[in-house]
Amino acid sequence: MRTLQFAPLSFDVSFQETFSTWCSGGTLVLVDEATRRDPDALVQLLDRSGIQRLFLPAVALHHLAQAALRTGRLVPSLEEVITAGDQLRVTDPIRRWFRAGRKRLHNHYGPTESHVVTAHALDGDPDLWPGIPSIGRPIANSGVHLLDARRRPVPVGVPGELYLTGTCLADGYLFRPELTAERFVELDVCGRTPTRAYRTGDLGRLSPDGTIEFLGRADDQIKIRGFRVEPGEIERALCAHPDVRDAAVIADEGPARDKRLVAYVVPETAPVDALPAFLARDLPEYMVPALFVKLAALPRTPSGKVDRRTLPAPVPETRARLAPEPRTATEEIVARAFEQVLGRVQVGADEDFFSLGGHSLLAMQAVARIRDELDADLRVSELFENPTVASLGRAIDARREGTTLALARIDPAPEGARIPLSFSQERLWFLDQLHGGTAAYNLPIALRLSGRLDVEALEQSLAQIVERHPVLRMRFVERDGGVWQEPREEGASPFELVELGPTPAEDLRRTIAEEAARPFDLARGPLFRARLFRLGPDEHVVVSTMHHAVGDGWSISVLVRELSQLYSGRVSGAPVALPELAIGYLDYAYRQRRHLQGPVLEERLGHWRKALGGAPAALSLPLDRPRPPKPSLRGATQRIALGRKLSEALEALGRRLGGTSFMALLAGFAAYLSRITGQDDIVVGTPVANRDRAELESLIGFFVGTLPIRVDLSSDPTFEELLARVRGAALDAYAHQDVPLEKIVEAVAPERDMSHAPLFQAMLVLQNTPAADLGLPGLAVAPLDLEIGISKSDLSLVLEPGSDGLRGALEYSTDLFDPDRIARMAEHLRGLLEDAVANPKKRISELALLPEAESAQVAAFGRGRVLSPAHALPLHELFEENARRTPRQVALECAGRTLTYGELNQRANRLAHRLIDLGAGREKLVALCVPRSFDLIAALLAVWKSGAAYVPLDPSYPKARLDDVLEDCQAGLLVSTHAAAARWCAPHVRTLRLDDETGADRSDDPRAGVRLEDAAYVIYTSGSTGRP
Repeated sequence: MRTLQFAPLSFDVSFQETFSTWCSGGTLVLVDEATRRDPDALVQLLDRSGIQRLFLPAVALHHLAQAALRTGRLVPSLEEVITAGDQLRVTDPIRRWFRAGRKRLHNHYGPTESHVVTAHALDGDPDLWPGIPSIGRPIANSGVHLLDARRRPVPVGVPGELYLTGTCLADGYLFRPELTAERFVELDVCGRTPTRAYRTGDLGRLSPDGTIEFLGRADDQIKIRGFRVEPGEIERALCAHPDVRDAAVIADEGPARDKRLVAYVVPETAPVDALPAFLARDLPEYMVPALFVKLAALPRTPSGKVDRRTLPAPVPETRARLAPEPRTATEEIVARAFEQVLGRVQVGADEDFFSLGGHSLLAMQAVARIRDELDADLRVSELFENPTVASLGRAIDARREGTTLALARIDPAPEGARIPLSFSQERLWFLDQLHGGTAAYNLPIALRLSGRLDVEALEQSLAQIVERHPVLRMRFVERDGGVWQEPREEGASPFELVELGPTPAEDLRRTIAEEAARPFDLARGPLFRARLFRLGPDEHVVVSTMHHAVGDGWSISVLVRELSQLYSGRVSGAPVALPELAIGYLDYAYRQRRHLQGPVLEERLGHWRKALGGAPAALSLPLDRPRPPKPSLRGATQRIALGRKLSEALEALGRRLGGTSFMALLAGFAAYLSRITGQDDIVVGTPVANRDRAELESLIGFFVGTLPIRVDLSSDPTFEELLARVRGAALDAYAHQDVPLEKIVEAVAPERDMSHAPLFQAMLVLQNTPAADLGLPGLAVAPLDLEIGISKSDLSLVLEPGSDGLRGALEYSTDLFDPDRIARMAEHLRGLLEDAVANPKKRISELALLPEAESAQVAAFGRGRVLSPAHALPLHELFEENARRTPRQVALECAGRTLTYGELNQRANRLAHRLIDLGAGREKLVALCVPRSFDLIAALLAVWKSGAAYVPLDPSYPKARLDDVLEDCQAGLLVSTHAAAARWCAPHVRTLRLDDETGADRSDDPRAGVRLEDAAYVIYTSGSTGRP
């Protein structure tokens, strides 16, 4: 195997290049520094020299691929390309180059402290390779463990820090015992015997197949407006854009000393203007950089990693424009004042003054400017209450005192009045327009009726219910600039009998599901239907479906109760007279729209602006696929049962702390979401009945509301402390539940990201609505499970009480999740709840997340296979064996010159004996400052043969760095040349100049008694300070 020696000796990859070649009897081809840095010249050398294996940094691979395509030299001899040093990004030139030959691409990972610990080979069609490939699995005799802040294994798909174990670990940091103790730790994973591990500071995520996804540095984490941000996540998203070749993201301090994200991008062709919107499809708003800076190339360290310290000061190429511009003259004046005092450009209508870096003093300055512009009496407190441009503009324009919102009484709507949609109905109408007639908002029930059924009595009873509740006859009509509820003109009955006959169970299940999922036409109606399937004379299935716009879960109970009463009366010959309804849902909608507006609404929205201001736009859930630009609403469910013991424990804990089982569940669900997302600010949606008046309890209609409850998990509270926080947040939300969700969204998150729901993407539903059993004389009634394949949220925990405790399902979006992941999540959630009720004084970060079986699986993923070599020898002795076996085989080649294994061995032996004479030996250090040449490689071998360890010094490095390294390592000898000494010399260290030496007489293999555990090399990295 002919391998190029590309890496400088001061990088540990050079060790792998050199000795993996010689141990297999291959030839190492040296490259001069000028060729190494010139992609066109390098690709010519690879082609001319017939190179078969190549190690190089990920960033160099892109430039080499470009040169190969540009020059037409595709290097057909090349078989293996191994990349490491920085995150591999598979660019278009790389794909095209690898399509053209039989070479294979390997992605390796390993810091200098361990060398390579994982490997991943990219197989198949390069066009199908991911843009940022996995770093693979642990190699033999090494281990990689993904752990949380408490050094416990994290579940599959959840980010964790990489800890490395195995024989690959370095001894530590030279003369740095404190740092060695901090980074090289004792690790006890899954109860196993403690083992030595290196804490990398790198973040990763385990995939279900056991491979590891690299996420960047833990110390690169940035906190923006209270949210932890991983720059690597944003960089991955940027590089997914077809016109972005490379990207780096940092935090920068803006003019108002606020932290903001800055993205540096290397585009292929296009400008960067489209990037904010592109990122906003997949990332929450706080992860979209405020500034985008275009560069020709990212600055790199000598090892090929992005040098973030030398990125230029940000001069914006474009600013992310996600918030709408001011819409009124008043808003323009307010925005201009914000811009002036905050030192920003283009403040949007819905951007928050304090989130942009404002504080009390700046608020006073802004208010003074607005007063001058508008000649208005404005108080600073009003800016605190209305911190966005839009809300403050509205407050200034209104200048009216707020009034109470409570609907003291609902009167019937005036005769002949047009009935508008309620706010909740309007939202569903909009979503229906958006998604083009979806079954996502169907509310079906399916019942099997066994026995003698009176079909006519059933139909008449349903017709009476439709007559009693006019909302069931409505259709939604656009007219005169609005959308109105109008009764559907007489036509086909909502009831239909279908003669199905005896039907196999699977076919029946499919027929019922299709009926339940049949979309409604909101413009035509009806929005309620019932279809009866006759399977036999005494066997029927009825599927009743209403659109959510005309009903809710409570409404279904009303329907079932009234149907039982009316049908029973008809078949018994004694018709039932149901109590008269004073009002209906249409009266409620009419009153709500007339009353809930202007100052009344504005006063109530003030609470929600404060409660939800600055909340995260999206949950960073561990997804199996990127978010689509628009959710399909397709979904599935994973059954979950908490059992009686856990359910009772949750209720008891909730009561003991002055709350409810719902509050305990919400605390547990929020804790789980926090653990899997890494976020400590979680918003969960939950439904409320919104029937707080007696006259509403007997109505069918869409009353149910959804409350966004914000849960604060900052400072890692105990579960008891979290439950107290949840109790306060829930009671606060209940006190303001009369504001419709759609109005809260408009006030708090008006800038919609169509890829996810606003405010929250996770819901907790505890279905404790008063249930009604369908009792039909002469019939056995059995409810049938319905799976219509819909999920309106990313993730919903839906539970209902039963005789055996709480049971239900995790409902999830199939756009985002695979069934296997959700099944694991159900297990993890249950495990966390069990630990929380058993140990409520545990902190959230300490709660158990992994069941025992998965802990074992994760631990197994983290271990490479164990190899025990038949006879382990130091590497220089393996080289000596090859020199004896094949002395004429070429070991080194450079610029047409060659050295055989025999020649190189003798050359190294002579130098080794000279080093021994000068005092070199085991556990001593010899510094090498030699240009790329045969002499450098021979000197490396010689140092090992003498028993010493080498310290590589690159002659091209600045004198100050070479001085620092030599002073720090305290090497007793320096091997150099006249050429290197002309740039730098170390008069205080004994120096052996190779070009002065005629060489010792002895050329036999020295016997220095080297052991496998002896030091081999000391390599200096840049470190976080920039000093080696």
